[in-house]
Amino acid sequence: MKTLRRLLSIATLALGVACKGAHATEPAADPDPKRFGSWIAKCEAPQEDQQGGCFILQELVLREGGQRVLQMAIGYVPGEDAPIAALSLPLGMSLPAGVVMEVPGADAMHFPVERCEPSGCRAGARLEPAFLSALAKAKQMKVRFNDAKREPIEVAVSLEGFEAGLSAIKSKPQP
Repeated sequence: MKTLRRLLSIATLALGVACKGAHATEPAADPDPKRFGSWIAKCEAPQEDQQGGCFILQELVLREGGQRVLQMAIGYVPGEDAPIAALSLPLGMSLPAGVVMEVPGADAMHFPVERCEPSGCRAGARLEPAFLSALAKAKQMKVRFNDAKREPIEVAVSLEGFEAGLSAIKSKPQP
């Protein structure tokens, strides 16, 4: 249980670092972001209240209104060999169901929402090898959570460039 709490804490901090001020078009504090298909790569050094690490990230927004639906960062933090997924979800979501990530060829991953902050609700999990392998082969994954009325919301996340992006940040030294 202690390991899971530590991982969720790392994932939440990682999302704060990786996505702080980030948009799908240009991440903050990186004048020359590297693009890998639908993903943007970003590395940040640890700061006094942030874990640091290297991530590929993607932000999905509604076409009308530009409201963020999902912000996802996948990558590596110091002290963890396996990549983690860190998600920021909209406020007002139903928390009991948590988050489900699905990709063809692997068992669905179910994990809880850790906390909600003014910028969104945070969730994170370590990616198991079988799930990671399936992500590298697939064209998209689905992320599912419930709205305030406990109705499911399913978001399709493009995996174009995922494998190349994750390989690039894995071989990069941690800041």
